[in-house]
Amino acid sequence: MGCLTPVRSSGLRIEAMTPGYTAVSVIGRGAGSTLHKVRHRESGKFYTLKQVKKVDDPEGRFFEQIQREWKVGQAVAHPNLREIYDLHRTRKRFKVVEFNLLMEYLEGRTLDQAGLSDVTTLLGVFTEVASALNAMHQTGFVHADIKPNNIMLCNGAGVKIFDLGQSCGLGSVKQRIQGTPDFIAPEQVMKLPMSERTDVFNLGATMYWCLTGKFFPTRIRGQQKAGAFDIGLVRDAESPQEINPQVPTGLSKLVMDCCRNSPANRPTMGEVLDRFRAVSHALKIVRE
Repeated sequence: MGCLTPVRSSGLRIEAMTPGYTAVSVIGRGAGSTLHKVRHRESGKFYTLKQVKKVDDPEGRFFEQIQREWKVGQAVAHPNLREIYDLHRTRKRFKVVEFNLLMEYLEGRTLDQAGLSDVTTLLGVFTEVASALNAMHQTGFVHADIKPNNIMLCNGAGVKIFDLGQSCGLGSVKQRIQGTPDFIAPEQVMKLPMSERTDVFNLGATMYWCLTGKFFPTRIRGQQKAGAFDIGLVRDAESPQEINPQVPTGLSKLVMDCCRNSPANRPTMGEVLDRFRAVSHALKIVRE
């Protein structure tokens, strides 16, 4: 989020929410939340504070998401996953009216902003993302919303996955369609149980876009309109190599395997990592 233009925010307000911190700027605003850049007064270190207010969340949906983000962030530790440190609750008349989530401050460009085209560089990014997702799966969680703008190439700090608000336990079934249409897995659209292979599909669709500049044809076609999705069958797609001849055969096939309609026919994230290593090895031999 460090690419956004800072907007001044109230240091007194932040101090009331999280004692010991001073507001620096508003990083951005999203659905039901505001992200602040804050400074710890004693150490001088910067953090990101995610603020969700009940007045902006009458249905409690974003309250649920921020608590889920806290839970997953405490359960999973990985260098490619944004660190989450503390969750502060503000109460009025014994009811929680505001949540503030203290997180690692990230500076850099999201994958959709970076405009990477070198296949070897992209392969390195994909490998780091898959490693973090594999750690989540080993701990019993699915990210459920991997996409280019939830992946940051941090200044001097490698690759970081962020936004765990849609995360859930392995085997979870959500009561409504949640995910990003251009990267969503079929089982998310059909409200079926989610597994690690849900993240495999999301990652596959993300890789497809990065390597081709085109969106993989998911089961949601076009934009959401009037609260309803246009749901159809996954259409046949050209392989990444057919669109971009620079994509190695092994990587192109892996992307298409990740995007298979049936979760049972997709590789596990561990298998994805093994195949990344094989492609990297093959590319190294070619360069030599």
